[in-house]
Amino acid sequence: MQVLKTKGLVLREVEVGESDKIITVFTEEKGKISISAKGARKPRSRFIAGTQVFAYCDFICYKGKNIWNLSQVEVIETFHSLRNDIYTLSYGIYAMELLETIGVENSPSKQLLQLSLHTLWQLAKGDLDPTLVIRIYEWKSMSLSGFTPAVTQCVGCGKEEHFIYFSIGEGGVLCKECSHLDPAADKISNGTLYTIHYILASDLKSLFQFQVSDSVLKELSKLSKKFLHYYLDKTFKTMSFIEELKTLY
Repeated sequence: MQVLKTKGLVLREVEVGESDKIITVFTEEKGKISISAKGARKPRSRFIAGTQVFAYCDFICYKGKNIWNLSQVEVIETFHSLRNDIYTLSYGIYAMELLETIGVENSPSKQLLQLSLHTLWQLAKGDLDPTLVIRIYEWKSMSLSGFTPAVTQCVGCGKEEHFIYFSIGEGGVLCKECSHLDPAADKISNGTLYTIHYILASDLKSLFQFQVSDSVLKELSKLSKKFLHYYLDKTFKTMSFIEELKTLY
């Protein structure tokens, strides 16, 4: 019998039958996997805390015919304070949806897992604007997944200065002379370009150590939405909910 011992972060939980769950977990050892948790919804189940979204745990599973089955789980962190605010909760859920989308089965990435944990910690702490936290997560997680835009050289001619446009289709910045390569390219300010460059180049220790102006955050958010939609071809329901929520307050 194949046994898996691994740390992992619960991304999604689905109710099955009267008392069971199937959870999607991004693990250190296997990347994204599905785990069947028998009886996890029973009031006295030892699996309750460790099978909720945001739970970061030590898991022990055994391989069934088509799915991993949960044997033991020990909770390391639940990020419970995320649930104290509708915005941080929603942004946290969105981060898990994004990780589930870009995460690959049987393709582990400790960097992506650690980035996701740091993002949840930042949202829970509340020191930074949660919108900025999630923009950082979007650009960095996409980069770790192989979608890294060119931000130091024009993708048309290789020039290393005077960038005016950001072309999602061409994969990075364009100078004025190369703007004809993508008539739909977005104009980009120096502040937004520097922010993207900083995010892509920074390690986890310095990744969440900066602030930006409202105008840069607005421009960064606009580009993020286009960038993710182009490469992932998906609309995230939770992000749509957050955008709708902002119009009400």
